[in-house]
Amino acid sequence: MLNDQQIERYSRQIIAIGGIAQERLLAARITIAGETADVEPVLDYLVGAGVGRINLCVIDETQNGARLVARARELNADIVIEAAGPIDELSRASLLILAGSAAALAQAANLCVKHERSPTVFARLDRPARVVTIAALPSYPACVAAKLFAPLSRRSAAAGIVAMVAATEALKLLFTDPSELHSSIIEFASYENPLRSAAH
Repeated sequence: MLNDQQIERYSRQIIAIGGIAQERLLAARITIAGETADVEPVLDYLVGAGVGRINLCVIDETQNGARLVARARELNADIVIEAAGPIDELSRASLLILAGSAAALAQAANLCVKHERSPTVFARLDRPARVVTIAALPSYPACVAAKLFAPLSRRSAAAGIVAMVAATEALKLLFTDPSELHSSIIEFASYENPLRSAAH
């Protein structure tokens, strides 16, 4: 149950998604992976939304991971956050992967292999940029089928926007009843055809 302080903090969001969905967010667990520059704005968004437990796997984590953790704790005392902590497989923590570099892509492949029982939102920040939500498990074969581990091309000019779309998809994954989850692809192709979405 939400306490009075939480109802006040998340009041605008509760109007949009409802109290039960907000409770699901506060009970949710997610691992966010990628480079600090891609993870930081997404982290602020998820912390502000009230995602209960966040595990950071930033590539350049030595100093940046600790800084991001401290900032997140200042933004919202409701959340529990750690840098490079273990993923609690029993809780089936969801994954949010932001692949904008070769190192981030290698990290993504490793996470998807180790945690293929986790619902995953995978954002490729190259061209054409795309956000793939994988609700059907195991997730690793779906990542392979969607060619998510192919070498990266040039970084998309819209990479920041794509990362925020991925964060929104992760929120939907976290507050939706598991029986209602669907896999989907959102592709940012070009200025002439900026958005293509497909549900599976």
